[in-house]
Amino acid sequence: MQQSEDEVEEVPQQQHDVEEQNDFLDVGEPSNSNGREGRNRKTPSYLRDYVTGFSVEDEMNTGINNHEDPTTYEEAAKSEKWQDATKVEMQAIVKNQTWQLVELPDYAKCIGVKWIYKTKLNEHGEIVKHKARLVARGYCQEQGIDYQEVYAPVARMDTIRVMIALAAQRGWNVFQMDVKSAFLYGTLQEEVYVQQPQGFVVQGSEQKVYKLHKALYGLKQAPRAWFSRIETYFLDKGFKKSDKEHTLFISENKKGGILFRKNEILPWNRSNETNLGIHISQHKYALEILKRFDMINCNAVVNPIVPGTKFTSNPTESHLAAAKRVLRYLQGTSDFGIWYRRGGNGALETFTDSDFAGDLDTRKSTSGYVFLWDEGAVAWSSKKQDIVALSSTEAEYIAAASCACQVLWFKEILEELGLKQEGSMKIKCDNTSSIKLSKNPVFHGRCKHIGVRFHFLRDLVKTGEVELEHCGTAEQLADIFTKPLGREVFLKMRSQIIKGGYWPSWAQDSFPPDNINTAYFTHVFYAFLSPDPSTFKFQIDATTASALNSFNTILHQKNPPVKTLFSVGGGSAGSQLFSNMASSPDSRASFIGSAIQVARRYKFDGIDLDWEFPETQTDMDNFGILLDEWRAAVNEEAKSTGKTPLLLSAATNYKPEMTFDEVCTYPVESINNNLDWINAMCYDYHGSWDVSATGTLAALYDPNGDVSTSDGLHSWIDAGIQKKKLIMGLPLYGRTWKLKNPAVHGIGAPAVGLGPGNDGAMLYSEVQTFNAKNKATVVFDKPTVSYYSFSGTSWIGYDDVASVKQKIQYAKSIGIGGYFFWTIVGDQNWKVSQQASGTWTN
Repeated sequence: MQQSEDEVEEVPQQQHDVEEQNDFLDVGEPSNSNGREGRNRKTPSYLRDYVTGFSVEDEMNTGINNHEDPTTYEEAAKSEKWQDATKVEMQAIVKNQTWQLVELPDYAKCIGVKWIYKTKLNEHGEIVKHKARLVARGYCQEQGIDYQEVYAPVARMDTIRVMIALAAQRGWNVFQMDVKSAFLYGTLQEEVYVQQPQGFVVQGSEQKVYKLHKALYGLKQAPRAWFSRIETYFLDKGFKKSDKEHTLFISENKKGGILFRKNEILPWNRSNETNLGIHISQHKYALEILKRFDMINCNAVVNPIVPGTKFTSNPTESHLAAAKRVLRYLQGTSDFGIWYRRGGNGALETFTDSDFAGDLDTRKSTSGYVFLWDEGAVAWSSKKQDIVALSSTEAEYIAAASCACQVLWFKEILEELGLKQEGSMKIKCDNTSSIKLSKNPVFHGRCKHIGVRFHFLRDLVKTGEVELEHCGTAEQLADIFTKPLGREVFLKMRSQIIKGGYWPSWAQDSFPPDNINTAYFTHVFYAFLSPDPSTFKFQIDATTASALNSFNTILHQKNPPVKTLFSVGGGSAGSQLFSNMASSPDSRASFIGSAIQVARRYKFDGIDLDWEFPETQTDMDNFGILLDEWRAAVNEEAKSTGKTPLLLSAATNYKPEMTFDEVCTYPVESINNNLDWINAMCYDYHGSWDVSATGTLAALYDPNGDVSTSDGLHSWIDAGIQKKKLIMGLPLYGRTWKLKNPAVHGIGAPAVGLGPGNDGAMLYSEVQTFNAKNKATVVFDKPTVSYYSFSGTSWIGYDDVASVKQKIQYAKSIGIGGYFFWTIVGDQNWKVSQQASGTWTN
């Protein structure tokens, strides 16, 4: 679809500094043209991997690129900063009494040393310091003479992530310390001699060598010597070493601990700090890889491997293209990371899966698993099985057995930390035959050949330590680790749960975007923008443009960041505008092209259509056609630009069927095919349009009818909506009435008009203020799962913590894709939002 420059009013763009996410495990210190339109020009084939012009990462790339480390002492000696660095290293060696200048014994040999230079950068690509390291040429050492034992344990990344997730959940402090010249603290058991370092040869003693008392970097035994020293220190301080992770030291009272990793220490302890969680990423590392292979400005792709791709040997251009595709995937996802949220019960959720005979050469299958701690991934694996499975059942059984070993390790680590794991550890598997096989040898004739070691799983199931639990294929998160997935399936697997919230633009002054607590949301909607009713294009004035830029800059740089969408329409836009727009191919094309351009220009992640409501079946049919064309245009735009496809969602009625002058039904098939999800507005069941009696705003159940959230959600499911594309709406406001008789105040009580608030409506925060100020009686109605309050003749129906909790539990139980709030500005202390997020997580 062609998009002209006049589809959106031109607004001068401002460059914003990009706040990069902290690579948690790589920090050394604690931290917190104007031009005219012309014909389209085809990019030469040799440049198609690249984008031209200014990149938003250029500032950081400059920091990565603009330094050259010396490779020899002679080069370093020409620079004062490197001279200073070498002096600092030598001072540390001398201060630590690392060596002694002696004559070389006749029976000994001298090992050479070399200066190594490295510019240290922080997570923003900024120079932190210039580091010089004196390194021994350990490759010259002989085992049995110069060294004996060399093994030193290193912390598993799985353990590191578990510790970070645990600390985030408990609100503990976590920080990283770099032990300067760590290996110099390791005491040597062997007799080792090294030459005098270049630039620091003692005059008059040029023939002498240094006898080492402490280790130097580069020696084979240096890591072991350092670990022995630090291990002794922690044990003397009262820490207990983990039996399952030798680099993990736990305080005896289990109120804190130390995770040791090479020359880095990650301590944590209990704290009253109310941090929202921890976000980890490898943004800087990804950019360094792109720079290394000259792909820093390449076009991005949304999945790293194309389905059906198979490479083994005899490299050709196709192999190079596949390798470059992985780098192009990094380009589009370098700022992705894992968010470990505060709160929750530390639930460990495990998924295991396998393909079948996916390796076309060996016909071996690939096992995959992923462990989630309160929805944050802490461990994952993708590994080819070492035997050939004869069926998909066998392949999944082998994968589950491998996963069970990891489950046991996790259980023991958690229990060492004082987190008792009650009952069996559940593993989610989408193969029912494998689940049956784990419980009983039901297919003995077809599985007797399976290796005994894999029947270890059956023994674990029998003893109750592990239980295989069935999950649907669509919910099997480990599928992404077993084979290349298509674009749509891959994107779906990568982002599973929707925790949304609408932010109305009229709240810019009273509740600016910076006030939004993103710890409780995954997606935030800017509400609203509307197209011109005659051209169906968006005309963005300077004030709105500034607001859009600010909205996305703030929310994308929040910790954690969220996805943003702009919502089109809303109730005040009316239905006729969209009825006219959707009625012809030209008007639809005009709207679609302009909407895509707005999303890209202002850096939204997607677009939400809030058409309230299609009032005829013709409108509904045109709505379906609009979605078909919109999805096609979004996919084409993403393909041509190399960008991640825009998200598409729509706000809909709480039921798929509506009655105006006629009964009309939403185009469910088109919704399934084209939208990422729908926001079913499960509220406003009663309101200002009927002032004769009070009513529930958003009842979960309707004891006397079918006007309720449960009825609405089930009607969508019965109509064929994919469950993961169904998102439940929750209100953060109340509807008010004026009671006819203050003594009659239940749900359905006679009323004579609207109550307090603007047109009979109040934000949730205003409801709380009203209740407190007027000493209102607050009632939680269990049959409907809703709240109401009354004071005098004023009556308010709304949702609060308990009703939201039960609704979230209900939504999870029926397997839908998430929830959203209208509007988040009503929850100014985040009490309800926190309850919703925590309930879904738990």
